[in-house]
Amino acid sequence: MNSKGAGGKKGNGPDSGGKPSARRKRIERLKAMVEKGTYRVNPKEIAEKMIEDAVRAIRSRHGSE
Repeated sequence: MNSKGAGGKKGNGPDSGGKPSARRKRIERLKAMVEKGTYRVNPKEIAEKMIEDAVRAIRSRHGSE
């Protein structure tokens, strides 16, 4: 069985031990913001990343033909 944590990265799972990783700290901070209602989404940034991902996927498929 794989002992990697969320996202397939080592050190982020429940058995990673030691102090929380930077990723874990960021997740906890974001969770707190969502719970307080202070988390704000930047729709332009989300749209730009979606387009970048789509272009990257199209290019990778096109290059493999």
